[in-house]
Amino acid sequence: MFVSLRSRNFVLTFCIFLSSFLFQFSAPLFSEDKNLDPVTISVVAANPSAEKTQKLPIKIDLPQEVKPDDIIEKGELQVQYDDKSSTYFLFNKEIILKPKETRVFNVLVRNVWVIPQGQLDEFKQTAAMLLKRLQNSEYFETGKKLVEGINQKLSAIALKQNDETISQKQRIGAYRHHLQMIEQVKEDLTKMEKLLTFQGGPPIPEMLKESKVKSDAPSTKTTWFIIFGILIGLGAMGAQFYFIWHRRAAAEKRGLESQKQKLPGSAIEK
Repeated sequence: MFVSLRSRNFVLTFCIFLSSFLFQFSAPLFSEDKNLDPVTISVVAANPSAEKTQKLPIKIDLPQEVKPDDIIEKGELQVQYDDKSSTYFLFNKEIILKPKETRVFNVLVRNVWVIPQGQLDEFKQTAAMLLKRLQNSEYFETGKKLVEGINQKLSAIALKQNDETISQKQRIGAYRHHLQMIEQVKEDLTKMEKLLTFQGGPPIPEMLKESKVKSDAPSTKTTWFIIFGILIGLGAMGAQFYFIWHRRAAAEKRGLESQKQKLPGSAIEK
């Protein structure tokens, strides 16, 4: 029983640690820029009849990037979730429209389709810092080509995001394409880090101290704290279960002795 309890305890401790670890280090890919103007999503409902009042349902499908917290104003519509598409939508099952009446339903949401310029600048700074470390090495030209590609992608993203002539639908499509470009930028930065390792540069965590772009992985110091925390937690819980087991065994022993004394012939004759 003691081994089983310890095994169960280890699994529970590991799950708790993993959950807290993921919570601590998981974060949105891009920080929210609260200075951006909100976006209005509209739908028009009309009653073509000249005589009859009609009751119509209203539904507004939200883009996949919009979550309930991003909705600033929704009027008389309610937020619901579509399990099939894994997206949210706004709905009102019954809107009353008088004859020939037309109503416009507006939903105000945060502009979540922009990668902040500060994030783009940080990627550029990281690329420049990595290239600087590759100077006077045989990998400099390779790193230079990677940086040129990175800067071209980041400049294209900034240019498109500042284009006021495109529609909101085009802007959403561009944002999704930009996310793919950012993944390519991150892959190129990883290649540069490997080049730096090949030419005997400093370890990656030490190198990234000069950059504002933080690694997704915890530092060495944090990792050791986590390891020691797990060991201490396992030791404390193991000791706790040992004492519980010991008290239970002692209680069972006393119970057996008590039962023996109650059996016929077990009493001590004076």
